[in-house]
Amino acid sequence: MIIEFFGPPGSGKTTFANALAQRLRERGHVARVARFYQPRNKGDGWDHFAILSITIRISAAVISVFAAVLSSLAGDTGIRTTNHLIESIPPKGIIWRARIWQYIVRLSSCWKKAQESPDITIFDQGFVQAIGSLAVFSGGADDSMIARALSFAPRADLVVRVVVPGEIVEPRLQARMKQEPAAERLFEVDVAGNMNAFAVFDKIGRVLQAARRNTLSVRPVDQQSAARDLSRVEKEVLARLSRIGSHSINNARGPTTRRAAGKQRANRA
Repeated sequence: MIIEFFGPPGSGKTTFANALAQRLRERGHVARVARFYQPRNKGDGWDHFAILSITIRISAAVISVFAAVLSSLAGDTGIRTTNHLIESIPPKGIIWRARIWQYIVRLSSCWKKAQESPDITIFDQGFVQAIGSLAVFSGGADDSMIARALSFAPRADLVVRVVVPGEIVEPRLQARMKQEPAAERLFEVDVAGNMNAFAVFDKIGRVLQAARRNTLSVRPVDQQSAARDLSRVEKEVLARLSRIGSHSINNARGPTTRRAAGKQRANRA
């Protein structure tokens, strides 16, 4: 099963995704959060200016893209999907075009593995989030462009939209920027740019609704609301697992059967 979150930067997607994964593991399911990048705080370890971590980050991205390209030559559709998305909503700047291209290539590879897995994979930033990034950097994606991009993207079993007011998100983003080393900030959008993403994700939400795509919305503005929404999402996940067939850590299926189940789920997607 694949679950993906989307929403503006700083809205709490990763925090909520990790909490959901933990809750599902407590229920006996194998659940993990798929992440491509872990932000680094200023002053962590001896690499104070994050030069080494930036080098490793770039190298890992290059290696991942190279592996994905080889897979594509072997018949994988990841590169084709990436190109369709970029062509649907082309970013203005060549640097951001290249950055988002390599990100979607890596995402496609990870998504394919998740489709073939019998476990629960949670993307704190999946294809819907990537389409949001394309729309932000395109400078003016309309509903039809977003709808076209969504038609090319693989669908998750459950899409969760995180909705948090801008007055709560902005201080979070400002605090995050202060904690990041200077080298890290070269790769990030500033606070004003991130705040512009709110309108884009509102638009994506409307397009998904118009297409009758089943999307849950959560508003984790405080501990109480986060706990309430977490229980609601967990309940929906368990209900869907009961319909598509869940695989827990106590499942006694053999490896051949598990692989076959994963392939069946990938074919349905």
